[in-house]
Amino acid sequence: MTSTSDQPNATRILVALRTLRRETCSDLNAGFASVAAAELTRLVVVFDGEMLGDKAHSHAELALRAQALGLLSVLDDLWWAMREVGVRCYHLYNGRFREFLDVFHHIYDSLPHVHRRLRAAQATPGCLAYEDGVRAAQDAMASIAADPDFAHFLRVGATDFAPAQIQQACRQLQEFLSFQLAVGPLLDMSLPLQPRANEARPWLGAAR
Repeated sequence: MTSTSDQPNATRILVALRTLRRETCSDLNAGFASVAAAELTRLVVVFDGEMLGDKAHSHAELALRAQALGLLSVLDDLWWAMREVGVRCYHLYNGRFREFLDVFHHIYDSLPHVHRRLRAAQATPGCLAYEDGVRAAQDAMASIAADPDFAHFLRVGATDFAPAQIQQACRQLQEFLSFQLAVGPLLDMSLPLQPRANEARPWLGAAR
């Protein structure tokens, strides 16, 4: 994994996502690049811009990129939490999930399907194909949470039966996977500022 200085902050991404979801539910803010969208752009594009470009064409696309990056950040935290706890927490696992590496690979190996659909959508901005591509990416994201063995891990991990570090990480994973915004109007949300030298890292959650 990476050191904490090399990865985005999952809590800040969650806060911005919550605000973005609230703002996109208001007709007064429809079609505008909100403060939350600008913050998400700043947090996300400096990390995934080499793969997905320096702009998002809609709030829904930006939210998906933030979700993917947030999941990887929490996954990193969860890895370290599992090491610190010093036990394998067998009650968290069910079905084909027998250890934390199974959980790790379920998320890590699923995200390329989201990214691939986003890249296909980005090739046709302003077309119905763009909206279909973003929805396909949303479906790919939703399929991560839909897996019953993974759902068991999150459900048990988020309860008081799990150590505090595991609870926090599982609750964050649940929240990241719960976001799904309507594609809505297209936006020109180019990165408003150049990343600082110590922020421009393509942190994509490399496996240990």
